Amino acid sequence: MQSITRTSLLERAGAVALAVAGVDGLDAARATAGGFPGASAYSAEVPAAWFELALDLVKVTPGFSPPVASRAFA
Repeated sequence: MQSITRTSLLERAGAVALAVAGVDGLDAARATAGGFPGASAYSAEVPAAWFELALDLVKVTPGFSPPVASRAFA
């Protein structure tokens, strides 16, 4: 294992301090504005089709028995 020198430690600590100071300068309003609509804004077509496909795969895939499928779905 390689030991770290005092100079290397100070350089790394300075780089971390500059990175943290740069994060504080970001516009927080931009990150929190807007957001995503709630789940009620979308229809149930895609999840229903996804689960129907998964059920079909369990029925026709050899070796994908119900216990194996339940572990995959969990």
